[in-house]
Amino acid sequence: MNKIFNKIEKCEGAKSVNKNKEEKNCYGLSYGLKEEIKPVVLKVKSEKIKTMVITEQPYKGVSKNTKSTSDIHWEKKNSIPWKLKELLGAEFKESIENGDGRFYWTHFIKCPGNFRKGRKGKIYREGCADKFLEEEIKELQPDHIISVGALGSSWLIKKYKDKNKDWREYLWQQIVDKKTVKIKINGKEIPVIFLPHPSGNNPLGWFIAQKLKDFIKKII
Repeated sequence: MNKIFNKIEKCEGAKSVNKNKEEKNCYGLSYGLKEEIKPVVLKVKSEKIKTMVITEQPYKGVSKNTKSTSDIHWEKKNSIPWKLKELLGAEFKESIENGDGRFYWTHFIKCPGNFRKGRKGKIYREGCADKFLEEEIKELQPDHIISVGALGSSWLIKKYKDKNKDWREYLWQQIVDKKTVKIKINGKEIPVIFLPHPSGNNPLGWFIAQKLKDFIKKII
């Protein structure tokens, strides 16, 4: 995994929406913030990893006053978001903070910044996932994936399951039938748990995620 971690850290930006062009068109590069916006990589020993957790994006912007991207990330957050700790337990927190355990936490968009709202036609939001996330999954071959939020969940379904399906149909299947969907990567079927983004702007999403807490524990 160290090769992948290094590639992510050295990323020079996602490709333009126009895939025929060679220029990079990442938010940080396009708007003169190359030195201030860096990919966040939360390294962990890969031999122990069982569950990959994919959230949408690092929480906040970065500061030039710290030495590494991970330090910047944690300095801004102070700790892992309490809602993730609530859903996944102390073992998740320990795995990430110690870089050693059965959880690996990564992001659909690797850098902080205003990517999700973006500038339509200029920012290829799937660039990080197409470039790195697929490689992370193939290398780790986790036993389970937990995808939090619409961006990563939609990408997983459209890439590995059905381009015409909405990821929320599988979320509903979890709620009603207590069943996960499985995606097949490199010949391995991996159960995926989908969760709505539990932000303060989405109280229903957090309510649903809490209701699925016992379901998550049974699967992982």
